Amino acid sequence: MKPEQRLLVAMILSIIVCVVYAHMMTQKRQEYLKAQEKLRKEKGLNPVVPAQKKPDEQGKDVKDPQVPVAKPVEKMPSQLEMQKEEIVAVETDVLYMEWTSRGAGLRLLKDKQFVHGFADKKDKNWLKKKENWLELLPDYSTQFPSFALFGEEKLSDEETVQLQNAVWKIVQKPDDKGTDAKERELVFELGPLQGIKYIKKFRFTGNKYLLTGELILQNVGASEQKRKLELAGGAGIDVETNDYNTVVGHIAYLNKHGHPLYDYFYHAKMAENKVSFTPPAKIESKGIAWTAIINGYFGHVLTLDQPDQFVSLRARGFAKDAYWLQKTNQFYLKYGKPISIETLAKTKEVLWLVATKELTIPAEKQVSLGFKMYLGSRAALATTDKSFEVLLDYGTFAPISYLLLWVMGIFYKMFHNYGVAIILLTLAVKLAMFPLTKRQQVSMQKYQQQMKKFQPEMLKIQTKYRNNKQKMQEEVMKLYKEHHINPIPVGGCLPIFLQLPILIGLYSALSYAIELRQAEFLWISDLSQPDHLFPFITSIDFFRYFNILPILMTIVWFWQMKTAPMPEDPQMKQQQKIMMWMPIIFGFSFYNIASGLVLYWFVMQLISIIEQTLIKKAMAAK
Repeated sequence: MKPEQRLLVAMILSIIVCVVYAHMMTQKRQEYLKAQEKLRKEKGLNPVVPAQKKPDEQGKDVKDPQVPVAKPVEKMPSQLEMQKEEIVAVETDVLYMEWTSRGAGLRLLKDKQFVHGFADKKDKNWLKKKENWLELLPDYSTQFPSFALFGEEKLSDEETVQLQNAVWKIVQKPDDKGTDAKERELVFELGPLQGIKYIKKFRFTGNKYLLTGELILQNVGASEQKRKLELAGGAGIDVETNDYNTVVGHIAYLNKHGHPLYDYFYHAKMAENKVSFTPPAKIESKGIAWTAIINGYFGHVLTLDQPDQFVSLRARGFAKDAYWLQKTNQFYLKYGKPISIETLAKTKEVLWLVATKELTIPAEKQVSLGFKMYLGSRAALATTDKSFEVLLDYGTFAPISYLLLWVMGIFYKMFHNYGVAIILLTLAVKLAMFPLTKRQQVSMQKYQQQMKKFQPEMLKIQTKYRNNKQKMQEEVMKLYKEHHINPIPVGGCLPIFLQLPILIGLYSALSYAIELRQAEFLWISDLSQPDHLFPFITSIDFFRYFNILPILMTIVWFWQMKTAPMPEDPQMKQQQKIMMWMPIIFGFSFYNIASGLVLYWFVMQLISIIEQTLIKKAMAAK
């Protein structure tokens, strides 16, 4: 289950608890109204009829059509596919890359401005060490590099070559390490094959998160040639804490006016090769504009210079190579965070394949297709191009997320720690809600005091009419009216309902705001991840780490509920027992989500205990 789904389930269950509570209160209210109606009839007054609510309209779920995918036919590799590959390392001011001649693509890319979660930041040179740099495009597979060209060429009647597996010739290498404005070039060639020479050119500028590419189909024969090919985007993406639920594939295609239209697909569907997309004929599409794959914080976007040449696309899932599994397993062991190879291997990686229309290459001419790849954080990508803004979406409560980030940013500038900023944010939210919570607390306190006063009288009624429940209820309602007691006091659900948008907004902020990635607080190394006090030796992914903060939050919440005013009414006592399940539900749902969110709710309950104590004292002093 996705982290946001677990949070949503917790909230839904909480709402159900509150609905049950409200239902009980409604029943009590109806009994009260019936008693009032009877009294009105006895006095000759018109009865009061409660207003009826209209049922909400429900929308229909639309399921995506299942796209059948033909199984590939296994063939013997050609001589071009069996040659030894060559690796070329390229480094700029912001990127480190390893290019391979197999498929003429990008095998590995590291972002030099960010580090993985295990990097030792106490080392003064931690940001300069290559082993610490974040692998944005890891070397998952030798068969699926980024920018691979998918297609087939015949070498003879018996032999064919897969372009994505062929070993291309490197005809030009970058001369040295790039600096700010210097542009360098890497060039691959393959063929001629059946009269077509394939050329790929890649250019890099030192200080930019940008790769510029060009695919050239050169007709060296005396007759016209036609080709239809697929160009791959970025192959996979680094997934922090192996949470593939954060991986989403985005596409943008142009309508007849050249305006982008968008769609997106989750990792699970893409990995199973169930996504195949062609722009609907009714929009008279001008082609595919760009594709992207993002995780929680980072992404890469493949843009096409000539969208009209690209007419469809599909997602391709692929398995990780054994060498990557072994390397990654050793990496986790090095930092004392064991993870099994089986766990690493169970999920496929994904890439987009963008298909060209049938290209016509005249004799002794060439066709050139340009493309670019933008890389980096989602926040940076969203500002690169207006059409990329969809890549940073905080969801339904986005305005709340932005507001919370703005407030946290103010506190961070003051104390330079996001843990402290979250605590101060909690105080600010609690202060803003204080008038409401105080009113609710005072109302409950008064209700309990009033209940204590007429409890003996109510016991007499219950004893006297124990065999006549209808009469007992009528007499109890009369007693309510005589003592001016509202049988439905302000309940405890409203503050929780008001907290739900804040919780979801804060969850989105912690999940996608790059500022909070790897933010430390006390023993917590990353407030955007579970607190991971120490690892468990277990095969159950849910309990691979012992997370102490959700447990403390649950305990404090129970404590807060125990310090709340205890009801005298048996029916109210039953309702409070139902409410006692909420800490358990939230504790389970919060166990593997961002520790910053758990910290927020933990501090919220601590403040609530202090608040309840002060209100009790103030009420007692009156």
